[in-house]
Amino acid sequence: MIAGNLCKNHVKKWKADCVEKEVLERKLISDGGIPKQEKQIYVKQALEQMNPELKEIIIMFYFQDFKLKEIADILQIGLPLVKYRHKRAKEELKRLLGEEDSHEPGKDDGNI
Repeated sequence: MIAGNLCKNHVKKWKADCVEKEVLERKLISDGGIPKQEKQIYVKQALEQMNPELKEIIIMFYFQDFKLKEIADILQIGLPLVKYRHKRAKEELKRLLGEEDSHEPGKDDGNI
């Protein structure tokens, strides 16, 4: 019973990771108007501008297919820190690629 539940939980997590990865890859390298090679150039340029700690998380997770736990072991840091950096790295990459909304909540837009 316990082993069965552990297996079910593992499959759920694996599916969630696969969906997240697929969505990010689809956003980064899609055929939506810009050729794939050109988007790859944009991603490479964005990665070059990123903080090295965040960049290595993106490269290891999305391009080298390491799990977050494996990244934590390789970098000899805690899993919570890896998860935090992964989240920040995705946000930074989206920002660098210009995929965020131009209006940020809480910013004064000059309207009274």
